[in-house]
Amino acid sequence: MTIDKITQLQENIDEIRYQFDVFINDDTCDAKEFRRLLKESEALIHQIEEDVWDGLIAKSFYEEAKDLRPRRELDFSTRAFDLTADHAKGIKNTAIDDMCIPIDHKKVLRKQPEAT
Repeated sequence: MTIDKITQLQENIDEIRYQFDVFINDDTCDAKEFRRLLKESEALIHQIEEDVWDGLIAKSFYEEAKDLRPRRELDFSTRAFDLTADHAKGIKNTAIDDMCIPIDHKKVLRKQPEAT
């Protein structure tokens, strides 16, 4: 639930603030714990953003969804599908045969055999 994620994020921020105060005042730092908290918080922020995105799409607030994530494409068959990020991360690799390309253009896109 989103509220639980927000509560956990707030707890992480409080702990990060405490860890930072210790670092500033005592010149000691638990770098592994600090990094863990930062990474966990980063993941929570992305999860919260995803929950908000899904809520906006479910309520048909498409313009607001675009404002939240301007580069994200709206795929109405799956409600929310981030094609750009998936391709950039290498999660999705669309083959030429899977693309909607006119047949004449497929010849151009395929690797031509080298001339001998």
